[in-house]
Amino acid sequence: MFCQLNSDSTSATGRPSARLVPAHATQWRSWGEIADLFNGPDDPTWEHDRQLLDEDPRDPRVEQ
Repeated sequence: MFCQLNSDSTSATGRPSARLVPAHATQWRSWGEIADLFNGPDDPTWEHDRQLLDEDPRDPRVEQ
């Protein structure tokens, strides 16, 4: 993140305002550009690891 001067807006005191924006703009990629990322071997322990996850939805703000 970095601060970017917002030239079309001022603060309540009349000073120029700034806003936090991503350091790099979001760049979408086509499937053809990223397909090779998914060509690796399957994870042999995926099914076992998947069984370790709790699938019940819960509100993380509520103490259990």
